[in-house]
Amino acid sequence: MENFTFSFLLSILVLNSFALSLNSITTDKHALISFKNSITSDPYAILGTNWSQNTSVCNWIGVSCGLKHIRVTSLNLSGYDLAGTVAPHLGNLTFLRYLDISSNNFMGILPFELSKLRRLKVMNVGANSITGETPTWLGGLPQLEKLYMYNNTFLGTIPASLSNNSKLQILNLNYNQLSGSIPHGMIPEEIGNLSQLEVLSIQSSSLSGNIPSSLFNVSSLKYMYLYNNSLSGNIPSDMCDSLPNIEELHISINQLSGEIPPNIWKCRHLQLLSLSYNHFNGKIPNEIGSLSMLKELYLGMNDFKGGILAEMGKLAQLEVLEITNASLTGNIPSSIFNMSSLIGLELGLNSLSGTLPPNMGISLPNLEWLFLSFNRLDGPIPSSINNASKLTTLNLSNNFFTGFIPDFGNLKHLQGIFLQDNHLSGAQETFLSSLTNCRDLKYLDISGNSLNGILPASIGNLSSSLQDFWAANNSIVGVIPSQIGNLSSLLSIVLEGNQLRGPIPPSIGNLKKLQRMYLSSNKLGGSIPNHICQMNNLGDLYLDKNMFVGSIPECLGDVKSLRVIYLGYNQLNSTIPSNFWNLIHLLDLSLSSNYLSGQLSSHLGNIKSIDALDLSFNQFSGDIPSSIGGCQSLEYLSLSKNLLEGSIPQSLGNVRSLITLDLSYNNLSGSIPKSLEDLRFLEYFNVSNNKLVGEIPDRGCFGNLSDQSFTNNLALCGPIRFKVPPCTDNHHRSRNLMKFILPSVILAVTMVIVILVFIKICNIPPTIWKCKHLEILYLNNNNLSGTISRAIGNTSMLRELDLSYNHFTGHIPPNIWKCKHLEILSLFSNNLSGTISRAIGNISMLRELDLSNNHFTALSTIRPFDHHVLDCCSIIPEDLGVDNRHRMGEWSAPEELGR
Repeated sequence: MENFTFSFLLSILVLNSFALSLNSITTDKHALISFKNSITSDPYAILGTNWSQNTSVCNWIGVSCGLKHIRVTSLNLSGYDLAGTVAPHLGNLTFLRYLDISSNNFMGILPFELSKLRRLKVMNVGANSITGETPTWLGGLPQLEKLYMYNNTFLGTIPASLSNNSKLQILNLNYNQLSGSIPHGMIPEEIGNLSQLEVLSIQSSSLSGNIPSSLFNVSSLKYMYLYNNSLSGNIPSDMCDSLPNIEELHISINQLSGEIPPNIWKCRHLQLLSLSYNHFNGKIPNEIGSLSMLKELYLGMNDFKGGILAEMGKLAQLEVLEITNASLTGNIPSSIFNMSSLIGLELGLNSLSGTLPPNMGISLPNLEWLFLSFNRLDGPIPSSINNASKLTTLNLSNNFFTGFIPDFGNLKHLQGIFLQDNHLSGAQETFLSSLTNCRDLKYLDISGNSLNGILPASIGNLSSSLQDFWAANNSIVGVIPSQIGNLSSLLSIVLEGNQLRGPIPPSIGNLKKLQRMYLSSNKLGGSIPNHICQMNNLGDLYLDKNMFVGSIPECLGDVKSLRVIYLGYNQLNSTIPSNFWNLIHLLDLSLSSNYLSGQLSSHLGNIKSIDALDLSFNQFSGDIPSSIGGCQSLEYLSLSKNLLEGSIPQSLGNVRSLITLDLSYNNLSGSIPKSLEDLRFLEYFNVSNNKLVGEIPDRGCFGNLSDQSFTNNLALCGPIRFKVPPCTDNHHRSRNLMKFILPSVILAVTMVIVILVFIKICNIPPTIWKCKHLEILYLNNNNLSGTISRAIGNTSMLRELDLSYNHFTGHIPPNIWKCKHLEILSLFSNNLSGTISRAIGNISMLRELDLSNNHFTALSTIRPFDHHVLDCCSIIPEDLGVDNRHRMGEWSAPEELGR
């Protein structure tokens, strides 16, 4: 009977337990079904097809159950791109130990009901769009060991309650929008209670304030990542006293200051130390040399004093040493170059000096990247660097290295060579030919040295991966070899500022990927080849300051990728192709200083994105099209020194971005539109030397202009500061205007008659130089020829003389320098030759001097930095003109004589 009673009671207990278990798993199922219903997007149909009510919840994807209680213990739905909100019903999964819904698109807040998950050990909600303040209830999860909340938009401060999670080992709050400082008040005391914390990662989370000193008392810490915040203050001087296990300390990109604590040596297990991008100062402590396990050291972008410590050479396991832009001085200790474990050495942007040891390539066998740019290093580049066979990037730019570039043929893994802006010399053919073994080479820059010689044909054998080839501002001669067309991956070619001659090879059209071509300031000639138009990705085209002739290729207008075109300072003599104005994405167009002619197209307004347009020093005629008002982004517009006529279009007042507007030296008539007063960004305005009449606007940007903007027009009037007659009221205006206009008309008619006579006889009659009181003489744009008479010196009162666009030959008469009152002298675009006398320095009043587009053979009689010349000349076309520049040999005009 007793056995029967016991068995009966046991059966009831088992049935009751089974019923409770069944009821509990039903609760879990309902919780998960509610979670499923809160999902708004399930792109892989994970929940829609698998989470069926006809199957056991323990068999659902992402769900695991415990064997003892048959309850849901794990929910892992990471990386399924689910979208929706986190259902509060998940709080009913009271046996849950592992929750991972990371890498989805959950939004909204974390519901308070999750605070019931008191068995939870791991919670990962990272990489979602969860927002709201970091929940305080997280501190009520007593079993929590790992908390990942990275890549969300949590706001506010880090709650103090987190210090209650005494079993917490990993805390990851990276990439949020936390504000305020790491908790102050009670938290600095309680944070020390996290006695099992090993990983603290709160990078890129907008933190500010000091790092609490109690954080450095968590002896269990191995990894601390607080970089890319706005943390400030000093690091405690006893930082390493209580961090015996720290392996990685990453607090770079903050606003920390003070000195690096000298007790850093006590962090004996440090493998990574990153303090870069802060405001640390003082000397780098010698004790860093005692961190025998250190593999990576980042100290750059700070304000240290002194140099690199020789003790760093003791770091036998160091693989990366980075101390860029840290105000370092002195020599690089030789011990640094004996660290055979080094993979990367970055010491650029300092003031380091001295030479590199000759055996450095042998003693650094594992070196993969070397950055020593922007220092004061000198001497030769060691040839032993060719032994550093693992090297991928070599950057020695912006130093004072001298001598030849060594053979790099053994560096077969090289991807980037940057040697620009040094004092390297000699022919570069051998160096370039040695690079044919570097099959991974992508970037090559040897610009700004004193290299000479030619571009060898072997350049076509360089790596098919080469993307950028820069060899600007050297003394490279010869032609561009046709083999350059073999570099099929090239994105940029920069050869400006050399002495290259001859045509651009047709093979250039093979560079289908080319985006930037810079060939300015050479002696390239012939016509611009149509093959350029085959480069459908070309964005920047710089061919200015060469000797190109003929027409602008019409097909350029079909290269829709073009953004910048510089063809100025050549000898082009066509019209602008009509389809140029179809390049609607063009940003910068410069055709200055050629012989281009024709009228400006009414379609000019199509290039609405253009911000700079320079058509100056040409022979364009006709009206300025009113459609130019459609160029809303235009900041720089120069149409000076042309033959334009008609009125200044009112629509220019719509180009509100204009900063520079130069319409000088044309035949423009009418008045200055008052609409230009609305150009509030205008800083430079010049309409001098035209035929403008009427009142000069006085409001807006005109309030900051000077009289030089308006000189030598027909009958302008306005405020006295513009040095023009005052404008009268309407009653007297016509009479007063006649006072100015009638003499001008008589003078103009007389000059026309005289000019017609000049044209007929094709020379300037000698009697004109007897006009001793002559102040202004304009004979530009005629067919005058012959020589300029020595008698010109008799017109001693002459202030302005313009003989441009004629066919004068011979020398500049020496007597011209007796015209000491001369302010403007333009002999642009003639056939003058010979030398230019340094007596030009006697004309102390000279403001504008234009001798370009002639055939002067030398300027040897002018010292390049003659103070008299500099004092008298404020405007001279760059390099003293196109044709002149090509005939001056090694001499080039100093920048101070630029336009």
